[in-house]
Amino acid sequence: MLFIAVCLSLSFCACDEGGASSSDIVVTFAIGDTGPSGKGIVFYITDGGMHGMEVSTEDVNSASVLWSNRYSASVGGTGTAIGTGYANTEAIINQEGHTSSAAQECRDYAGGDETDWYLPSKNELHAVSTNIVTDSSVNESSDEVKDFISGLGTYTFFSSSEISSSVVYGVRLSSNVSFNLGKSSYIEHVRAVRSF
Repeated sequence: MLFIAVCLSLSFCACDEGGASSSDIVVTFAIGDTGPSGKGIVFYITDGGMHGMEVSTEDVNSASVLWSNRYSASVGGTGTAIGTGYANTEAIINQEGHTSSAAQECRDYAGGDETDWYLPSKNELHAVSTNIVTDSSVNESSDEVKDFISGLGTYTFFSSSEISSSVVYGVRLSSNVSFNLGKSSYIEHVRAVRSF
């Protein structure tokens, strides 16, 4: 009688039902989706939705807030473009004598246990307005978007983009218009954004 030995080699991986390993799964987002934090709505995407930005679904301040307690001192060099809000926020907070600001309110926000929220730049706020507040392609009866934008467009928001030592850009989301706001103005509603 002849015996044949058979050796098997087994390997295990964390796979979904389709056989793809968890490292092969790519998560993408679309404008209006709940963002990766679970506490924001996606308003800007790149790389086919693999990366982008989300805006908080709630105000990050509990009371009216100044742009900064340093309302007559120039931060200098803040940008207006998409992608400059984080650096602007850090520059505001790192000013000598800084104790409080809309930027600090955003950095202190930890929605979805994420700690990289910041005060958006002027153009980041324009993207919020264009893509999830005033975009005519958004179906007005869409519950997920309508719930988010309800009332959001009626307020003026500080941007992190400075115009001069005493003036910054503010944006009214309902009209997607930016205008000059004095740094000593108080704002009742502050929204934070984050990149992913």
